[in-house]
Amino acid sequence: MFSLRRLQITREPWPRAMAALDDAIRVAGSREYVRFYRRANTRAKWEPITIDLASAV
Repeated sequence: MFSLRRLQITREPWPRAMAALDDAIRVAGSREYVRFYRRANTRAKWEPITIDLASAV
């Protein structure tokens, strides 16, 4: 659907259809992620640290 919105067609009913698509699109939610890693020493493998910021109160 997003690729259809990129088409530059001016003949009716295309502009009205694209306006209807624009009106119908809603963002249900979004999240941002930050990743942290640690290692025991400079030769050790990097290990991810899990921090769930979404559930932090």
